[in-house]
Amino acid sequence: MVGPGDSIFIKKGAYVGHQIFKDDFCALLAFVAYEFIEEIIEKL
Repeated sequence: MVGPGDSIFIKKGAYVGHQIFKDDFCALLAFVAYEFIEEIIEKL
């Protein structure tokens, strides 16, 4: 489960199901090239 302060990567074309939240919810979406994400993961 994703919690406050967590980051997730969702593959292009992925669908995330609807969720009803009791608390306020804010999302920041950034679209980046797959190669960039792959490079970052390799450095971890």
